[in-house]
Amino acid sequence: MTANTAKRLLEKDISNMPLEKLQHHRVSLLDAWRESTGEYYGIPQAVRDGFMVAISDRADSYTPKDKWLTYNLKCVYEEACRQEKKLLRKMKGDCL
Repeated sequence: MTANTAKRLLEKDISNMPLEKLQHHRVSLLDAWRESTGEYYGIPQAVRDGFMVAISDRADSYTPKDKWLTYNLKCVYEEACRQEKKLLRKMKGDCL
């Protein structure tokens, strides 16, 4: 996933998504957040995907290209989790 793809995930309105679509979107947000931190495939891949940039020739000298992107991905992911729980509670209540 590229940084531009991750930014497009943030543009989607999760407030009215049906449960299944929200769950799929939540997983995509989590994947994007992990990739933005280099957690999945490492820092070199995060650099190639546009999430990080090298700030010197040292192997440990990388910084996020867009510091707010990682933060916003985490925030929207957490909101998607809350929305999912809300929908699941509603479904459970409708079944009783």
